[in-house]
Amino acid sequence: MIRASEKYPPGVKTLIFLFKAMRPKQWTKNSFVFAALLFDRKLFVLTPLLRSVVAFFLFSLLSSAVYLINDVADKESDRQHPVKRYRPIASGLVTPKTAIIAALLLAVIG
Repeated sequence: MIRASEKYPPGVKTLIFLFKAMRPKQWTKNSFVFAALLFDRKLFVLTPLLRSVVAFFLFSLLSSAVYLINDVADKESDRQHPVKRYRPIASGLVTPKTAIIAALLLAVIG
C-alpha cells in the first residue's frame, strides 16, 4: 500500500506519489547501457562514461513517461486488480491530468 506522511503539504504529497508512479525501481534495467562500456573496457573513460550516464537518465525519463501514460490508460482495470489498485493513479493519489502533464514533460526532456 502507498502511504505518505501527513506532515507533507498536498503539493509535496502529489510529487512523492508521482515519483512512485514513475517506477524508479524499474530504472535499474536501464543500467544495461553500461554493459557496452564494461565489455569494451571503457567503463572508467570519461567521455563514454558520461554518455552512458546521460543515456541511463534519458531512458529512465522516457520509460517513466510510458509508465505514466500506461497507468492512465489502464486505471480502470488496475482498480480491479488486487495489487495494481494501490498504484498512485489507480488509487486516485495522482490525477490522470497530473500524470499526463508529467509524462509529456518527461518525454520532451527525454
